[in-house]
Amino acid sequence: MRFQSIRGVYPRDNGMMKANGKEALDRPSYLIYVDTIASLFDEYKKNVCHYRTVLEEKILATKDFVFYDLFGNGLIFYRDL
Repeated sequence: MRFQSIRGVYPRDNGMMKANGKEALDRPSYLIYVDTIASLFDEYKKNVCHYRTVLEEKILATKDFVFYDLFGNGLIFYRDL
């Protein structure tokens, strides 16, 4: 899959996260804007994301999905509605 639709990666400080079942206060999460969120989610759902990861519409007029890499970094892919 080509990533030409990713516009930017923004570090985000969102407080306490869980990484491998442990609290990870020092791990960043990244907000990544994607134009084609549904196709990216379908591709990542096959091999990358946990089976319980879902594509959600949020109250703040965004659609996103989130997962954590092996090091506890949060990767938040989103699109404005």
